[in-house]
Amino acid sequence: MSLGVDRVVAPTMTCFLKLWREEQRGTTRNYESVAFLTIMEQNPQLFFSTMAGEPKVFSEWLGTLESQTFVWPLDPPCPLETRRKQLIAMLEHIYVGPGTPTMLKNAVAKKLSTIRCRQIK
Repeated sequence: MSLGVDRVVAPTMTCFLKLWREEQRGTTRNYESVAFLTIMEQNPQLFFSTMAGEPKVFSEWLGTLESQTFVWPLDPPCPLETRRKQLIAMLEHIYVGPGTPTMLKNAVAKKLSTIRCRQIK
């Protein structure tokens, strides 16, 4: 399965968006958040065009990105810090389309630039 293929990503995004909307207690949101980042990395154009139609989910996801995705339960160093920097670099060099997708891409890049990996015990 390649997340770079639109016919794979479209139903995958639909599934994760449904899971996100249905999750009330947040117990699986960290998995969904990681999945969104992975899809964003593999197929940014489809990710951002899909999220453009899901402003509530996008806002919730972006607001919890640090606490859902960039926490590390093991001893340092945290490998997520390297991933965070790679995602920022990737976002700086891609085109996702005009309008809302670009605004969302810029919002994610800004958020990733301000957060840091946190170690939890």
